Amino acid sequence: MATHQLPPVESLVLIIGQVRVSNGFASPLLLHCSSDTVDLGDQTVRGGAHFEWTARVVVGKSNVYSCDLLSGNKRGRFVLFDPKKEISDEVCGTRNFDCDWKLTNGGLSLFYRKRGEYVLQYPF
Repeated sequence: MATHQLPPVESLVLIIGQVRVSNGFASPLLLHCSSDTVDLGDQTVRGGAHFEWTARVVVGKSNVYSCDLLSGNKRGRFVLFDPKKEISDEVCGTRNFDCDWKLTNGGLSLFYRKRGEYVLQYPF
């Protein structure tokens, strides 16, 4: 009797999308983002540029990404992707989501799709 083994439930991707961090400073932004299972490594984002990665929401467990940011005297560790918070029609969208963060002198802001504007999430 032949058997067919199904992949583990955790491997079933529900939705996939982009997370982007834009550097609104003239000076370079040093960035290191990771989750429990994925390390995106050290990144240097020049002024006016951005860094982005693909995030997946899977059955059973979804990665929450935290990022260490350093630019001049601005520094901190921030959660920049938590599917329980950002995956919604109001914020990043639900299908093929797109989370767009922007770093400015005031802090880190997230683009809210429904409002059509950046909303400050982490003030400096």
